[in-house]
Amino acid sequence: MLEELHISSDLLCTVLDRYVNACSALRNGCLYRNNINSAAELLGPVTDEMSLVESYKSKITQAQVEVKRARNSLANVPINSLPAEVLAYIFRLVLAQQCCPLRAPYHWDFEDPPQIPNYPDTLSHVCSQWRYIALATPGLWSHIDIALSCPLSKGFHDRATTYVARAHQTPLDIHLIDPGYIRQVERSRASDDDSGSEQSFDSADQALEHCLANCSSGSLFELVIDVPNETMSYPILFETSSDLSPHDHASSTHLLLPKGQLENAWKSTTSLSLNGTYPSWSSTAYYGLTELRLLGNKDISGAELARILNSSPGLRILHCDFNIQGSPHVGTSSSLITLQELETLEISGMRRAGVEHFLRWLTTGPKHLRLSLGVDPTSALLKDFFTRSNVQEMRIETKLRASTEPELSPTMFCLPPQLKTLVITGWSWDGDRVMNTSTPSGPNNETLATIELDALYMLSCCFNTFYKFREVVAKFSPRKLVVWNCDIEYPASTWLNINLPYIKSIIGNDLSQLCPSVECLTVREPKPLQDWD
Repeated sequence: MLEELHISSDLLCTVLDRYVNACSALRNGCLYRNNINSAAELLGPVTDEMSLVESYKSKITQAQVEVKRARNSLANVPINSLPAEVLAYIFRLVLAQQCCPLRAPYHWDFEDPPQIPNYPDTLSHVCSQWRYIALATPGLWSHIDIALSCPLSKGFHDRATTYVARAHQTPLDIHLIDPGYIRQVERSRASDDDSGSEQSFDSADQALEHCLANCSSGSLFELVIDVPNETMSYPILFETSSDLSPHDHASSTHLLLPKGQLENAWKSTTSLSLNGTYPSWSSTAYYGLTELRLLGNKDISGAELARILNSSPGLRILHCDFNIQGSPHVGTSSSLITLQELETLEISGMRRAGVEHFLRWLTTGPKHLRLSLGVDPTSALLKDFFTRSNVQEMRIETKLRASTEPELSPTMFCLPPQLKTLVITGWSWDGDRVMNTSTPSGPNNETLATIELDALYMLSCCFNTFYKFREVVAKFSPRKLVVWNCDIEYPASTWLNINLPYIKSIIGNDLSQLCPSVECLTVREPKPLQDWD
C-alpha cells in the first residue's frame, strides 16, 4: 500500500514538473510569436487545456481529501485509538445528556422557540470515521421528535425522515407534540372557555391515529400521552369508531379506528404513561404491563383501578395520583391487588383517603420496594402495609395543608425496620411555620424504634433550631447524610442555610459526630435523586 503510494507520488512529481515546464513554454511562445494566424490556431487547444487543468485540480483535491481522511483515522489521533464499539458507547452517553426538546419543562416559548437538537447529527460530521461509526449505530437515530402546528414542523419532519432510514429495524422512540394545541388551551384557560380545549384535540388525535393505524402488530412497547386538561376531574377516555355514543361525548376523545385495530396496536405495550387522556378502563392496553403511570388527579372507582392493576400482575413501576372513589368490594380482605414484582410505588400525589384505601388493598412481593408518599407516614396508615411488603427506600413529600395543622416530625414517622434509604422533601417549607418536632398525642402514635439508615436525604426542609435538625439525624443514625437547600429559621423570619461551615461552627471539624459522611448542597447545585421514579 505505502510502496504503491510512494511510486505514484514520485511519478506524479516528475510529471507535474514536466507539465509545468510545458505550460511555461506555451506561454512564452504565445507572447513572442503572436500573430493573427497563430492566435486562431492556438486558441482552441489552449482553451481545451484550461478545462483539463481544472479537472486535474479536482483530482488533486480529491487526493487531498483521501489523505486527510487517512490521517484522521490513524490511531495516533487519540480519540480514534478507541475501538469502534467504545466510541459508539461514548456517542450514546453524549446523546443521553441532550434534553429532549419536546419533553423539557416549559418547552414551547413562542418568543424564543427551541432549536432542533445538535446530536447525533453533529457527531456524524466530525470526520469520516466518526460518521461511519454513527451511521453504523442505528440506536443513535431511534429517538424521533415530531412537532405539529409550529414553524419548526418542517425541520422536525425532515429530520424524522432521515432518522427513520438510519435507524433501520431498531424500535423507534417517537415523541409528538402540538405547540398550537398548548397555546390554544392556555388561551381557553385565560378566558374560562373549554371550547378551545375541545376543538384543539383534532391535530393530536389525527397524529395518534396515524401512528396507531400504521403500527406493526407487536411493535409498540411504550406509549406516553400527556394532554393538559387540569380543569376537569373526570378522565378523558379514548373511544373508537366502533363504540361512539352521544352520552359519552363530554368525557371521551374519538379515534376513527375500528376497536379491534386499536386494541391490536397497543396490546404489546409494556409501559404506559398517561396524563389527561386514557384508553378505556377495560382496554387491553392495561394488560401485561411492567410500568404504569396514571397521572392527572382524575377520579376513578376502586373497582376499575383494581381491575386495571390485576391485569398486570408483573408491574415493576406504578405511579398513580388518581382520586379513588369507593372500594372494589365491601368487606373483602386486604389482598384485592397482588403485585409480586413491584419495585417502585409512587403515590405522593394521591390524597390521604385514597392512600389509605389503596394500601389496604395492596400486597407486594419480596422484592425491595421504593415507596413515595405525600401524606404523614403514621402508624395507622402504614403499619399493616409494612407487614405485607419489603420497603427498603422511602420518600416523604410535603403537601399543602391548613396553616394551623402542624407537620409530623420525621422523628415520629412510622417506618419499616428494614428501611435503608429515607428521603424527606419539602417538609415544613411554606414560609409560615416550621416542622413540629414535639411528640404528637393520639391513639395511633406509638413509641417508634430507632432505625439505622444507609442514607438520609433532606431536601428543601426547614427547622427552627439546629438542635431539631440534629435530633432528626440522630433518630436515624445514617451512614450517609445529604442536605440540599435546607435552612434554620432565626428570629425576625431570617433564614440560615445549612452548609458545612455552619455545621462545623457548631459541632467543630469532626463531622463524624453528626454522621460518618455529610454532604451539603445549595439550591444552585443539581437536586439529588431526580431520577427516583
